[in-house]
Amino acid sequence: MAGSISTLPARLTSELPELYALGPLEQFSGRVLSVVERLIGCDSASYNEIDTKSGTQRVVVTPEEATSDELAHAFAAHVHEHPVIMHVAATGDPRSYMVSDFLGPRDLRRLALYSELFAPLGIEDQLAVTMPATRDANVIGVALNRGKHGFSEQDRTVLNMLRPHLLVAYTNALRYSAALTAATANSTRQRPTHTKVDRLTDRQLEVLGLVSRGHTNHQIAYELGVSVGTVKKHMEHILNRLDTPTRVAAAIQYLAAAEDAQLVFRRTSDQAPSLPPSRRHRPDRLDGTARRNRFALTAQRDIS
Repeated sequence: MAGSISTLPARLTSELPELYALGPLEQFSGRVLSVVERLIGCDSASYNEIDTKSGTQRVVVTPEEATSDELAHAFAAHVHEHPVIMHVAATGDPRSYMVSDFLGPRDLRRLALYSELFAPLGIEDQLAVTMPATRDANVIGVALNRGKHGFSEQDRTVLNMLRPHLLVAYTNALRYSAALTAATANSTRQRPTHTKVDRLTDRQLEVLGLVSRGHTNHQIAYELGVSVGTVKKHMEHILNRLDTPTRVAAAIQYLAAAEDAQLVFRRTSDQAPSLPPSRRHRPDRLDGTARRNRFALTAQRDIS
């Protein structure tokens, strides 16, 4: 549940590391729902990803009992009655809206959308935001549901503040998934002999390997037995040597270098490519099971 207005920036910042956690796209929806539920609070929530070219969609609902094939069919049959969806489709308005912005309780309850979908789930109001996630086709949306108490203007403010971060985090997940796919694919193409990653020292490779597995600066410091300030300094040098402005781009270069070295690793959230054998001057800390991903990536700055 949202706190006071004065604490919103700090509370939002505290949740961003989970949202920006480095991981494949299939993990993104779970992180989004976890973050919005803690920031705003709701009885149920859904993440929707729609391919507007093919018409296919992916929906993740929490809690799981808030969904069923029957409810999914009811939504598809009566989506044209949903005032927020229709408003955004007609105007492209990027702001967050509540159903109650368009319909009072009496008018809402006259709809088949209410009787067949909202009422069985105890929904009396819904707060939602949608956004184009790619230039090609995908649109993502997040909807939060509550009963008779509904949502406040502060709740709307929180979701509007979160929206640009959702877009950046989604893009990061797309890029990271593409890098994982490339790194695990069998390819007969000619592999380059040298990459920018060769510019890094052994310690910098250790740090970047942990970054590619989703570790925060604090987690890396604990893993390597150094201070957080030392990790930040390593990251500064890594970004300079790789000539890249962001941690996500650096991690992708690391994954590409792993592919070029023909290293094999499993596509999971807790396993990263190990260092090339020529780099292993100490026990390789990049092997084994990582702790849960809690690495924050932003487009222009680190959150640690």
